[in-house]
Amino acid sequence: RQMCIRDSNNPARTRIIWDISAVACLVRPQTVRTYKIHSPVYHGSPRGYSFDKRRHLIDCVYFLDRDGIFIDFYNKIRKLK
Repeated sequence: RQMCIRDSNNPARTRIIWDISAVACLVRPQTVRTYKIHSPVYHGSPRGYSFDKRRHLIDCVYFLDRDGIFIDFYNKIRKLK
């Protein structure tokens, strides 16, 4: 599901934020919801993976608070000026 804001006054309107979501997990963990899964085994194609319960656990993100992530991002940008 794409996390989009429908407000036309928002400078980040309807853009997918996967490029900054990994950073948000680290700097604003309260803006993401995760669950643990065993790391997938990649088999060389986009849908070519399987799971093995002997592998280590990783966090899988199922929700992003897009507003919270962008508020934090723009506040940090403003501080650089």
